[in-house]
Amino acid sequence: MNTSLTKASRMDRSRILSHNYTQTYIEEAARVGLLTPLDVTNLQLSLVKLLERQIQRYTRFESSSVKVETAEGLMRSILYALDVRLKQLKGEIEEGVTLLKEKTLETLFIEGFNLINEKFNKCKTYFQKVKETRLKVDNYAYNDTMEYAFTEFFGFYEAEFSYQSPMPDIDYPLCIDDMQEENTDYIYMYLKKLYHENLFCNSFPVAEIQTLLDSSHPHQSEMLINIFEYVLINAIGRQLANKDLKHLELSEGDCQSLQMQFETQLDIQMLVEEAVNEIIKSLHVVGFLKHYMLEALPPIVKRIKANVENDTLNQIFIPFKLGTKVEKVHFTDGESLEDERFKKMIEAVCSSQLVVEKLMIFKENVHSLKDTIDFLEAECLFGKEYRALYKSLSLPEISLLLKYTSISDEQSFKTHLQEVQNDKSLLKPWEMELVYFLANKEAAQRAQLWLVVQNINV
Repeated sequence: MNTSLTKASRMDRSRILSHNYTQTYIEEAARVGLLTPLDVTNLQLSLVKLLERQIQRYTRFESSSVKVETAEGLMRSILYALDVRLKQLKGEIEEGVTLLKEKTLETLFIEGFNLINEKFNKCKTYFQKVKETRLKVDNYAYNDTMEYAFTEFFGFYEAEFSYQSPMPDIDYPLCIDDMQEENTDYIYMYLKKLYHENLFCNSFPVAEIQTLLDSSHPHQSEMLINIFEYVLINAIGRQLANKDLKHLELSEGDCQSLQMQFETQLDIQMLVEEAVNEIIKSLHVVGFLKHYMLEALPPIVKRIKANVENDTLNQIFIPFKLGTKVEKVHFTDGESLEDERFKKMIEAVCSSQLVVEKLMIFKENVHSLKDTIDFLEAECLFGKEYRALYKSLSLPEISLLLKYTSISDEQSFKTHLQEVQNDKSLLKPWEMELVYFLANKEAAQRAQLWLVVQNINV
């Protein structure tokens, strides 16, 4: 090691950006004189040569030129691999200078995308853990993320061309999300956090989690909410109310008692932290999850203080509301496509080979129930492609489709399921696949769907 570089840290870490690490690192090293102008020029030339090499590999050596957007993406892939390699260094910040001088950029790039491959495999491991701990609750963003968001990512991701590879389309929000990370680094941390959120929530009865969510808002299934946060807050409430941690239920009386408890407490933050530490102890929480729970507290404490001041504590500690009625929904259809444009859309779908492309064409063009029905009647999808489409629809959208069938409750659903199993010709393809789609739902999820169906006025 070049000890002259490690005697004193001359580089300023605050000038080196996480999302643009290699380029800002070189700029900072040059600013303090650890890289000469000639060093910087040579690195830039090496980067250009590496881009030329990657263009050829990307085109399978059929071309040395690509579109500007593609070249920019390939350059981002190169820089991301270099970022990953340089960030791996755990010693003095100046160690990267030695690396840049002693190894070629091509070597560092290869080492970088090998590290990305390792991280990608870790993502696979965590995704499997996420699926194993999945909560059977009715929240569209949560279920869609579980079932659909990662399909392309795990099917087609290439570490060498990381910015040409598909990334997950994630809707479900984490309790604590770090948008500083990117690409596989972000996906890895997202899945790791989601797994630990699931792990904590599985400490409680899933039926009570569903009741908690339903009690929070009549249309929570369509909202972007974090389930872990709701569960953690009600667990804190039960701990402060001296109730056991086998359940999550709070009453209005509990909320009033908590209001008085907080009003007489000088240090609300300390009270909440003590409650969380008791939860951690009672549930034998250790490691990453323990750190994650404590990290989640500051914004929760801030919300508690605001609700105490406004005497609205039942808006953060959620009292259970059993048998809550679903409000009537009045539906107004969107604008339909002109006949010629609708015909061209159907032709585009029929000519596509990928279900992802078909769904994208549908989403970009169809904005009315009438066109949705006509699209399904056109039979331009096949088999499980229908179910992929249904997975991409929201709860109200599925409910509206059901208004065009004779399926409105569990009994009529089971009747149709029996008919499909006995004679598939009795239903149209899209109706048959809709029945199969519903059959894969939990009974509790279907029950929520029937409530919406029965309360939509078309």
